[in-house]
Amino acid sequence: DNDLILKIAKGDTSISGRVLDESGNAVAFAHVNGTEVDSNGNPIGGWADSPTDNSGNYTLYVAGGTGGATKNWKIRAFAPTYGELPSITAAVTSGQNLTGKNIQASTSDFGTVTGTVTQAGTVIQGVFIGIHGTSGGNGTVSGADGTYTLKVRAGSGYTIEGFMPGQG
Repeated sequence: DNDLILKIAKGDTSISGRVLDESGNAVAFAHVNGTEVDSNGNPIGGWADSPTDNSGNYTLYVAGGTGGATKNWKIRAFAPTYGELPSITAAVTSGQNLTGKNIQASTSDFGTVTGTVTQAGTVIQGVFIGIHGTSGGNGTVSGADGTYTLKVRAGSGYTIEGFMPGQG
């Protein structure tokens, strides 16, 4: 018998909050993840992730510390339009449910990149635009008028690339 049985159990410890844009509006469908870290912020084990709902809410079920000790979790969010937001760290003990651990974009943390995709003077819709550098990255698709807008972490040395389906 070669059956594989997986048991999934929801933990009794959680970290929850909202992902917000720079104006305090909810960011729907952002990807939020938590990594257990040591006192220096280095990853040491556990991992949890969750999308936000349409109101920007997330809940991560994590392992808390026992015997009065805490476990530290570094919480990150990757938000549509923004890319990776600044992270937060939360300390939890077993059975504790932390709320209000919001992750919010700040205007000073991001720059906006805009442009128009053209080929031989004609605007092109549906081109995949990617931008990446040492400060992070993001991606989008050009609109019906060939334009695109995306935000990236403040920094320099970014490379922008485009891919047009059927042409490369």
